[in-house]
Amino acid sequence: ARLVTKSPYDYLRRPMGVGIGLIALGLALLTNNPASWVWLLAWAILSPLLFELEEWELKMRLPGAEDYFSRTPRYLPRFWIGLRK
Repeated sequence: ARLVTKSPYDYLRRPMGVGIGLIALGLALLTNNPASWVWLLAWAILSPLLFELEEWELKMRLPGAEDYFSRTPRYLPRFWIGLRK
């Protein structure tokens, strides 16, 4: 196994997790269905715990993971950093 750090992972450690959260938010806002809001709340509570567990495991198994985690944001990309000159 190896650590993937290219493409969307250049900007964000959790692109798929954040995408799922945005889809859940969009569904909750569009449908205003109580089940959608419960799903969004469950994601908001459980995903940080699961992300932390997965990252802990990756730090143990893959060299370079600690460095990658320290320089790459988990949830919100830092697009503005590349814009500064």
